[in-house]
Amino acid sequence: MWEIYQKDWISAFDIRDGGLNHPLGWFTGSLLLIIRVQGDRKLAFVYVKSALITGMMIFPLFVLNTLINNQNAVKSMELVTAQGENLTLSLRSGKPLIINFWASWCPPCRREMPILQDAQQKYEDFEFIFVNQGEAPTKARQFLKGNSIELHNMYYDLAGRSASQLGAYGLPTTLFYNSEGKLINSHMGELSEATLHHYLQPLTDNSSKK
Repeated sequence: MWEIYQKDWISAFDIRDGGLNHPLGWFTGSLLLIIRVQGDRKLAFVYVKSALITGMMIFPLFVLNTLINNQNAVKSMELVTAQGENLTLSLRSGKPLIINFWASWCPPCRREMPILQDAQQKYEDFEFIFVNQGEAPTKARQFLKGNSIELHNMYYDLAGRSASQLGAYGLPTTLFYNSEGKLINSHMGELSEATLHHYLQPLTDNSSKK
């Protein structure tokens, strides 16, 4: 990554993590709730009891659903093309596969798009897949056109299920598969050029050995 930092040394201090994720929202909500019930033990007891009961009921279902979905999603994803046609996308493309989950309302998604666009043009031996989550194709295309971003292999998940099926619960999330369809790395949050290079390097090395 040194050659990247040589071009822009300030980027060495670039920390991009987190993205927009649901756990952070739950944590923030819990913190606000604690502040709200501070000093009122009866109200706090009711909230804690309700949260525990709800958690005990939902957590086993969440784990079971995740396991089942991940088993099914290891091989393929059900997506929609720009023409509105249904598509079953295999995760075994015969070459390194990078899947980026994004949405136009997500600020870190928008900021990393130029970097991913450049990477798709630079790494021709890699298969870059972009999956918009839960938005109408017209809205996503409007954003891309308005920002002069051209991406190949753009697909749409209108129900927003494909990311969670692969264990990605925040946006943006980028998954890195080898040529055999095995998940090698994943990154939730905005990608910098250096971070993306870090994830692509092992895939590049493995690909060159074949």
